[in-house]
Amino acid sequence: MSIREFDLIDRYFSGLSPDDSSVCCGIGDDAAVIDVPPGEELLVSVDTLVKDIHFSPHAEAFDIGYKSLAVNISDMAAMGAIPRWATLALTLPEIEPEWLEAFAKGFADMANSYAITLIGGDTCRGPLSITVQIMGTAKQGQSIRRSGASPGDLIYVSGCLGAAGFACQAVKADPDDPTIPAHCLERLNRPDPRVKLGLNLAGLATAAIDVSDGLAVDLGHILTSSAVAAQVQLAKLPVCRLLEKSADSRPDWQLVLAAGDDYELCFTIAPERKRELENITGDLGYPVTCIGTITGGEGICWLEGNGDELALALQGYQHF
Repeated sequence: MSIREFDLIDRYFSGLSPDDSSVCCGIGDDAAVIDVPPGEELLVSVDTLVKDIHFSPHAEAFDIGYKSLAVNISDMAAMGAIPRWATLALTLPEIEPEWLEAFAKGFADMANSYAITLIGGDTCRGPLSITVQIMGTAKQGQSIRRSGASPGDLIYVSGCLGAAGFACQAVKADPDDPTIPAHCLERLNRPDPRVKLGLNLAGLATAAIDVSDGLAVDLGHILTSSAVAAQVQLAKLPVCRLLEKSADSRPDWQLVLAAGDDYELCFTIAPERKRELENITGDLGYPVTCIGTITGGEGICWLEGNGDELALALQGYQHF
């Protein structure tokens, strides 16, 4: 390591996030040492965000820092875990103090919102990319997997779908377009991880996933892991109001179901536990909508309001 790298870490990232008594050794050593609370299990996830693949070259540094941690927190939410600790690896084409300061502020904003402690990482010169590893805890045996859905289970999704995809498409067409709705840009650049919902789903949901690559793809992961199929009622989908109607009176299903970047939770519960779910979702501040049912077989059957099946050719978000 060069002195400049140490200076960069000390200036922008040491003391960036809240202290945590469970961190025995954090930034500044060869590895972090954490003390996992008794009776809990450790969950670990990692995501890499690359310029031009996962964020626009026009994105603000604050938003990049914010989102780089938010998307990882969303993974913890999907598994019913408390996000606790994170590491950060930054690859930078050059050291730009103003960019780094804004990036660090965005990262810190999200870290402080969920009391997440930054415990280590790395820096390197190269094309801009950000890798965040997040660690969380759940009660022993209570983490939610993708593999527990059974025929008869109800399928739910939080929030609304398509706003981030709409903004992403619009930004690619014209990053300076003043007509892009602010709430769509907010959903794209500063997603709100559904941590409270995820924690409440522990012990209740039979399966869950965060919707990062599009509902069609991510629900498909639950179905594959659980060896089941699904019927989804298109009329019940919580569609971003901008996408509710298109020229043929139907939403743009590609944006709603496959554009990605929603960072909502899709999950399943046994039908007899519907009332329990209603009791924990009333004060979330966003809707939680039943969109269909788990069935036997394979794949997703998309049903229109009259019960007819609609054939949809959807392409989820591609990282390559």
